Amino acid sequence: VDAREVSAVGGGKDTPLEMSCRGAATYAKQLLDERNNVALMVYGDDVEKVDLDRGEHHLFKILTSLSSISPKGNLKLGIVIKDMLPYIPSGSPIILFSSLDDDHTISEAFTNTIARGYTITTISPSSLDFEEKMKRIPGEPLLVARMERENMVSEIRSFGMDVGDWRSDESVNTVLQGG
Repeated sequence: VDAREVSAVGGGKDTPLEMSCRGAATYAKQLLDERNNVALMVYGDDVEKVDLDRGEHHLFKILTSLSSISPKGNLKLGIVIKDMLPYIPSGSPIILFSSLDDDHTISEAFTNTIARGYTITTISPSSLDFEEKMKRIPGEPLLVARMERENMVSEIRSFGMDVGDWRSDESVNTVLQGG
């Protein structure tokens, strides 16, 4: 889960970070209900982990960790992936919840992940939806920003990876099924 300061766009419970936490909680519960092992990594100013395990007690640990997240820092995904991949079991699927904003290392991070044989699915709450609701970006710059986001999502998909472009009015299950 991307908990960088940039993920706090919006207000209150209506931010990409809050959406990411709800999505991660939903997905973790589904995986644990299917008796899978699940780990959680949250990055912002550092990386916090809930180690790989399964069961109802483990879900409680994950939910507790997710509920205590606050947006801070600006650690880049490329650094996080480089440091964490050696500790992730080979062949494990990786699910990234991130708005993908303000990170020039995304392509490098995904390339490193694919090169090591991992699959990565990205669920990306659109920060532009929140900017639009708060009317902080005028119409034309917002249109340009949307096109830039669509180009970035297309680039990630060109690596052969699944990306769910999560709009604030969609349920996480809709995005998870499509991503």
